[in-house]
Order: sequence, then structure tokens, then C-alpha cells
Amino acid sequence: MVKNHREEEFFLKKECLSLVEIADQVHNNLGYGKHDSDYKIAFEAKLKYNGFDYKAQKGYLFNFNGIILQHKFYADFVINENVIVEIKSVPYQLNDYDLKVFEQLVTDRPKVGLIINFHHEVIHFLKIVLLN
Repeated sequence: MVKNHREEEFFLKKECLSLVEIADQVHNNLGYGKHDSDYKIAFEAKLKYNGFDYKAQKGYLFNFNGIILQHKFYADFVINENVIVEIKSVPYQLNDYDLKVFEQLVTDRPKVGLIINFHHEVIHFLKIVLLN
């Protein structure tokens, strides 16, 4: 996992910025603090409208302390097989613990993860570069 890297090292910059722009449009239209399923439905509608190649609820093997379990982690959205997007609406600020859990869950993974939190008046998002 890589955080706070230089702009020129910003993997999939164009795609990520487009996704954050879509999230911002959803946030502006729906407001904040609703259930995450409301934001997922609206986010998916905007993905379709903007012609993104994506899969919803794509399953990945689940890594539990180095043991691969039969249970799967289901990503909210996987864009172009390169970016996992997780949609949240939680009343707390996402932190390093959330990032670590996210990183460990996904075994066969795309290059970038975005966690978008719609709970607050200002949208919060974290971008994680996932390294093999």
C-alpha cells in the first residue's frame, strides 16, 4: 500500500479523478448522511451514463492473516479491472486501520482502490495504491 506519493506517481490519475468527480455529482444531488445503498445506486447510474466499463459486486478471495478463505470480499465496483471503488456512508473519518483492512482483504487485485465516504457535508475519499 502506498499513500501520499508525488503527483507524477499518481497511478490511473485520469480515471480516479473522473470517479471522484462522479462521486461529487452524486453527493451534490443526494446530499450527505443517507444510507450507503442510496449512493451506490446513484453512483452506478452515473457510471453507466458516462460509459465506464465496470463490474458491480465483483468477488475476490478473502485473505485472513495470510490464509486464503473460501469466503469472498465483494468490491462495490471495479472499474476497467484497474480500480476498486468502495462506497461508504459512515459517521467517522476513515483512517489507516481501514486502509490496512482493505489492503489485506483483496488478494488478486486491481492497481488502485478508492474509498468514498458520503456521510459528511464535504465528501471524503481515500485513494490507495495496491501493490502486489
